[in-house]
Amino acid sequence: MFVNSGIIWTDTSGDPIHAHGGGMLQAGEYVYWFGENRVGRRRVSCYRSANLKDWEFRGDVLTLDSPSRRSPPARIRRC
Repeated sequence: MFVNSGIIWTDTSGDPIHAHGGGMLQAGEYVYWFGENRVGRRRVSCYRSANLKDWEFRGDVLTLDSPSRRSPPARIRRC
């Protein structure tokens, strides 16, 4: 498999992938990629792939409109 670096990666719909500073986990036959998305009111998006080349957008996991028990809402940090 060949991966191009230095270009904008797109998902299976042709939209740019927004999963900056993300992490991946494998569940069954899929690898899930969770990462930061600062487009509009989004904050964390999820993509999945069976081959690490073709990524399908699965939805937003966290947005500015997500329920929060804290006021102001908690910040997302990488560790």
